[in-house]
Amino acid sequence: MSSKLFELRPVVSRVELEAGEKVETLEYSVGSLFIGTSAGNLVQYGLAERTDESGQRQFSANYITTKVIVAKSRVSFLYAAPAINRLLVLCDSTLFILNMSDLTILPMAGSNKLKGVSAVCINNNPTMDNPFSVEVCVAKKKQCQLALLTLTEDKLSVSKTRECSHPVLAMAMDGVYVCAALTTQYIVYNMENMTDTELFPLDPQSELLPTITRVDREEFLVLGPGNLGMFVKATGIAGRPPIQWSANFSNIVYTHPHIIGQGSELVAVYSIRDQGLKQGLSYSGGRFVGFFDGNIFLASSNNIDCVVPVPWEQQASSLLESGQVEEAVLLAKDTEEGNRVRQKAGFMYLKEGNFMKAEEMLLKGSTDVREVLSIFPGMLPIKSKFVRSIPPLHTIPDISSIKQTEIAPNQFLVSYLQSVINREGNSLESCTEVHTAMVKVLCDVSPTEVVAFLKDENTLLDQEDLAEFFIAKDLQHFLAVLHWKDNNAEAALKIWSLIVTEKLSDEYFPGVEFFCRQLSLCSEELMYNYCDVALQKDIKIGAKLFMKPQINFESDNQFIDNALNILSKYPEARTIFLEFLVLERKSDVEKHHTQLAMAFINQVKMAKDIQAEELSQNLSKLILTSKHLNAKFLLQNLKDTDLNYEKAILHGKLGEHDRALDILVNKLKDYKLAEHYCDDISANQPESKAKLLFLLLNIYMNPTSQMEKDKFTTLAVDLINNRAEDLNGTKVISILPETWNISIILPALRKFSRNLIHTQRMTKISKHLYKGENIQVHNKLVGCTKDPIFVMPNNYCVVCQKPFTSGGIARYPNGVMLHQDCIKDGEVCPITGEVFKIKL
Repeated sequence: MSSKLFELRPVVSRVELEAGEKVETLEYSVGSLFIGTSAGNLVQYGLAERTDESGQRQFSANYITTKVIVAKSRVSFLYAAPAINRLLVLCDSTLFILNMSDLTILPMAGSNKLKGVSAVCINNNPTMDNPFSVEVCVAKKKQCQLALLTLTEDKLSVSKTRECSHPVLAMAMDGVYVCAALTTQYIVYNMENMTDTELFPLDPQSELLPTITRVDREEFLVLGPGNLGMFVKATGIAGRPPIQWSANFSNIVYTHPHIIGQGSELVAVYSIRDQGLKQGLSYSGGRFVGFFDGNIFLASSNNIDCVVPVPWEQQASSLLESGQVEEAVLLAKDTEEGNRVRQKAGFMYLKEGNFMKAEEMLLKGSTDVREVLSIFPGMLPIKSKFVRSIPPLHTIPDISSIKQTEIAPNQFLVSYLQSVINREGNSLESCTEVHTAMVKVLCDVSPTEVVAFLKDENTLLDQEDLAEFFIAKDLQHFLAVLHWKDNNAEAALKIWSLIVTEKLSDEYFPGVEFFCRQLSLCSEELMYNYCDVALQKDIKIGAKLFMKPQINFESDNQFIDNALNILSKYPEARTIFLEFLVLERKSDVEKHHTQLAMAFINQVKMAKDIQAEELSQNLSKLILTSKHLNAKFLLQNLKDTDLNYEKAILHGKLGEHDRALDILVNKLKDYKLAEHYCDDISANQPESKAKLLFLLLNIYMNPTSQMEKDKFTTLAVDLINNRAEDLNGTKVISILPETWNISIILPALRKFSRNLIHTQRMTKISKHLYKGENIQVHNKLVGCTKDPIFVMPNNYCVVCQKPFTSGGIARYPNGVMLHQDCIKDGEVCPITGEVFKIKL
C-alpha cells in the first residue's frame, strides 16, 4: 500500500433526519448540498468552503429545507442541472423533475415516461451542442426498454428508445454508448445505430448490486466475476488490466488518476496507472460516495464528509520515504518544491545506480551541479565555498557508496555535466566549477577530449586548482595546454620541450610535430629559444618551423637570415629551408640560390657514388633553372670536384660556351652530354640553340689532337645529319671542307634544302600579307579623304579659336576641324573625346 493520498474532512456532522431515516445519495452544485434519504425526503444544505491557517480545507454547512418527494420511499438518484435550474430525483421508481430554486415538482409533458424507472444515468459527453439541455437515459423496468430523453428548461422530449432483453439494474453513458447491467449480463448499447455488444455475465454468487462507472471516453469500469473491477471499452475489449477489489463496494467514483471505492466499513483508493491499492480509509457505515465539481463527498447514515486530497508535497515526501520514486515524481508540480522532489528522486536513482533516470531527474529539477559534484571526491575546487543543501537532498556520503553497475560513476558525471553545459552554457552560476570538474572527469573517462575542451574559448576554468590536479596526476601535456590557454606560452613550451627531450613522459602528448606547430605560433624570440629541441629530435619537422606559409622576402628578411644562421648547425634542415625559399616560395635573392647550390655541392661531396648521382641531378637542375646564382663563386667551389657538367653549365651562365663545350668534349669526352648542354642552356630558344650547336660543330671540325681527327669528323657528320633541323644550314655549309664527299651529309642537305624552301615560301606569304595590309590601309585613307572639305571664312580652329588663314587644316572623322599644328593626338577628338582607330 502506498502513502497517505487522501484524508477526511467533516462537512455535515449530523444531518437533520427523522428517527430511522438514513442518507441514500448526494448531489452538490453551486453551493447547495442535496441529500436523498431512505424516507423519500430531499434535504438541502448550503455549503461554504474556506482554507484555514494551516492550508487545510474546512466546510461549514447550514440547513435550508426538507422536501418530501414520496413518503417512505427511497431516493436513489439525484442530479442537479444549474444551467436550466432543474434537479432530477429518482424515488419510488419515478423520475421527478424539480425546480432547483424552490424544490417544487414540475409537471412535464411526457411524464409517463418517467414512471416505472429502474435505473437512470446522465450523459456527461453528449453528442448535441446545446449547453442548456441535459441528455438523460432511463431504463423502464416492465417494458425492458431504454429511453434517451432530452431535458431543457421548458420541456422533456424523447430522442430514442430501444428494447432490452432483460430489465436493467444499473447503467452509465458516454457519447452514444450505454453500458448496462441486465439481470443476467453486462452489455453495451449503441444508441445511434441501435447495435449492441455483449460483454460477460454477472457473477451469480455476488450479493452486490452491479456498479458501472465511466472512466474515460467510451470506457467503463464494471463489477466483474470474483469481485474484480473490469475495464471495458465500448467495442467490448478490455482497455486495461482489471483491479482486484479488496472489499465489497456499493459505490465507485473516478478522479484521475485514482479510483475510490466505498464499502460499508472502509474507503479504498486505487491507481488507474498500475491498478494497485494506494490507500485505505476506515469509514464505518458508509452508504454513498460521489464526485461533484472537484469534490468527493462521502456519506454514512446521518453525516457527510469530504474526501480531501493530501497536499501533493506531503504525498511526494511520503512516497520518497517509502521508496516509490516514480509515483512521487508524477505528483511533482512545476514549482520550486516540485524541483526539490525531482532532485531528491535524482539522488535516489543515483544511489541505486540508475544513472539514466538520475540524470533526467537532476536536470529536470534544476539541481545545483555542485550538489552532485560534492559527492565526487576532488571534483570541487579546494577553495569552493559550496555547502550542501539544508535540509539534505540525499544521504550519499560519497560516490563510492552507491550501488555498483556496469557503468562507471564518472561516465555518468561526464554525461550529466555535458548536458548541463549544453543547456545552460556560460550563464550557469557555477560555470567555473562545472567546467573545471568536466576537465577532471574527462581525464579519467576520455582523455582524448581534454585538450579540445581546454582550448574551447567558452570554457571557464579554475587555473590554480586544475594545475594542482594535473601535477598530482602527472598529466604534463594537459598542464602545458592549460598554461597555453592562460597565455603563458613560455611555461607551456618549457613542459613540452621536456617531454620532447624525454626528460618528462606523457602518453597523451601528440609528438614533436605538435610541439613545432605550437612553437610556430609564438614570438620569434621563443621560436629561436626552443627550435633546437625540435631540430635535435627530428630534422625535417624542425625545419618546418621556419617555413612561414606567407613569408615575405622584404619584411621577413631579418627572420630568414636568423633562421639560416641557426640552421647552420643543422645542414640537412638548412638545405630543406633553402629549398623552401628557392623552389617553393620562388625567392629571387641571389644568396638563397647560391647557398642552396653550395648545400647541394656539399651533399654530393659527402655522398656515395649512387646517391651522389641522384644529388648531382638536383644541383644540375638548380644551376640550369636559376637566374640568381653567383656562377663565379660556385665555379671556385667546384674546382676540386668531378662535377664537370655543372661546371660547364656555370661557364655557360657566364657566356663562356666555348669553354663549357671544351670541358664536355675534350675533358669529359661525353659528346651526348655536350648536345644536352646545348639544349639545356638554350632554354628552347631556336637561335641560341643553333648558335651553340654550331659552336660544338666548330670544335668537332677543329680537334685539339690530330689523332682524334677521324673520330671528331664522324661526330661532326653525325651532328650535322641528326641536328640539321636545329642548325643554320648556310653557316654549316660554309665551313665544310672541300675534301668531304657531299653524300655523307646528304640527309642534312635535304633538311637544309627543305628549311630554305619553307623559309622562302613563308617569306613570300608574309610579303604578300603585308602588301595586302598596306593596300587596305591606303583604301581606308582614300575613303576618309576623297570627299572635299569646305572651309568658310567664318570657320575657326576648335583648339586655338583662330581662323584657317594659315597653318594647314586637319579634320577628324566626326567633322571637327583644327590646325595641323594644334593636333595633340590624331586618334582622339579634342572636343568629344571620341577615339578613332582604323580597324583592319
